[in-house]
Amino acid sequence: MKTNILFFFIISIILLSSCKKDCTNPYSSLKGKVKLISIDLSDSSRYNIYYTYDTLSAKVTNIKLFIKPPYADSFGLDAEYIFRYSNNTITIDEIGLDNVYIYHQYKVHFNNNKHIDAFNTIDVNFNTENPYITCILQNNKLDSFYEKQYWPTAFNRQCYNYQFNGYNYTGFTFEYDWSTIGAGSVHVLDSAKIDYTNLPYTPYAPMQNMYSANTLFNLGSPGEVFYDLVYFLGLEGYSFYEPNKNLVNYIHSYHDSTTIVYMDYQFNSSNQLKTFDVHFRTPTFKFFTYNFEYY
Repeated sequence: MKTNILFFFIISIILLSSCKKDCTNPYSSLKGKVKLISIDLSDSSRYNIYYTYDTLSAKVTNIKLFIKPPYADSFGLDAEYIFRYSNNTITIDEIGLDNVYIYHQYKVHFNNNKHIDAFNTIDVNFNTENPYITCILQNNKLDSFYEKQYWPTAFNRQCYNYQFNGYNYTGFTFEYDWSTIGAGSVHVLDSAKIDYTNLPYTPYAPMQNMYSANTLFNLGSPGEVFYDLVYFLGLEGYSFYEPNKNLVNYIHSYHDSTTIVYMDYQFNSSNQLKTFDVHFRTPTFKFFTYNFEYY
């Protein structure tokens, strides 16, 4: 009996020591991960984006976006994404505002280097996949981007004629169909010219991906930047192509010299992105600001 008691006593000490070592801070594996992004807009509205992770794998499992409209007293849930992993695929459920119904469903296929091979939508009724975003590479460089429907009023987006200077993409042509209320559809054709800072690229910086959603030129809507799933995936290391060497300084339209998007970055003492400012049309008009909080 004494032997059994001694045995269980030793086992208990080992288990307690192990838990003390590994369980003191269950979030230690998340150090450096984004915990919260707060976005302040020029119209006084605000977005809060909360990130939830699996504490063992450190993979993101849930992203919730809350919005506080101008002059409102409280936040309301505006969007929720649930991430599920299986081998080399990620299934993303976009939950409706009822917190139950799956509004949209996406499937991301990637290789062992986290290169995105396919980004599809799922027809939940027939369990079939259709392209949502398609990226075509030539010699490991961007050739073209296709977005069938990225925003409710802009369709059939495509980007091509990419220019690369050996370090960064300095321009591309983009076009899409723009639907207006009561005026039918308008076809937009434009080109983006991009200037860069000397700051090294970081996936935490928004609006660095080289496709039309990040230009803001004709759309003028920051909303699609806030809901950019490719950006969310980039925070976890998944990407369509090798990113630029540097962070964007400004993007402007070839067809309208007054249409310019300026970007500014501030870093904390740990060299993490602290704030990201976007100025639209003039360097003095601040369109919105990202504020980052990390684990």
